[in-house]
Amino acid sequence: MGKILIVEDNDNIRLMLKTMLIRDKHIVLESCNGEQAIQALVLNSDIDVVLLDIMMPIMDGKSFLLYIKKIPCRSFKICMLTAKNLKDDIKECLKNGADDYLIKPIDKQLLQEKIHQLLTGTSNGNFSSVQTLSDGFLLKPSGNIKVSITSFSEFDIQFLSPIELPLNAKIMLSSKIMKQVLKLDDNVLIRTYSCEREGREFKTKASFIGLTENLSQKLRSVATTCEEIYEQ
Repeated sequence: MGKILIVEDNDNIRLMLKTMLIRDKHIVLESCNGEQAIQALVLNSDIDVVLLDIMMPIMDGKSFLLYIKKIPCRSFKICMLTAKNLKDDIKECLKNGADDYLIKPIDKQLLQEKIHQLLTGTSNGNFSSVQTLSDGFLLKPSGNIKVSITSFSEFDIQFLSPIELPLNAKIMLSSKIMKQVLKLDDNVLIRTYSCEREGREFKTKASFIGLTENLSQKLRSVATTCEEIYEQ
């Protein structure tokens, strides 16, 4: 259970999210724009997660992120919740401090998993085995890395890295096999939430970022029906 602030100007969406989160035993606060959200954060220092829309009056989501960057040690996580699905929008928000990004319409199971990951740093996903090398580019801090993917679930992915990656690192993953399996034309964005040494490498777990409802369902279908996937 966590304390969650919904920042959304659409009354129907805000009510839907509030109802869903209360059913999951979370404490829920509401704001209609970025200015109200800042006031709520000042009055509630124990907020765990902020669900943030981008397109809002008075102060939009991107302006809110820029303001929050001034806070040196924030204790809450930010998950964007928006219909804007362009890769440039996603990368901009991630570089400016967002921890995750969900695209409307909202997949209920995916939202529940994202909240769980942000609150606990663990996953509920059932993993399928994968064997493939992939190239990654760290958005922040920037840099290139080559990783070996070992498994993925409907929510997240596991891989071996030659270096220790910081928690909440945002990575653009170029994986031929993931593109084939998910029928993607673009790279995959992920966020690390666990990194532990395993021999000479580091076993890393990361969640997918910017999943659409359709892609989330496709991941769910593949992860629950395939036992092993190998690069041909």
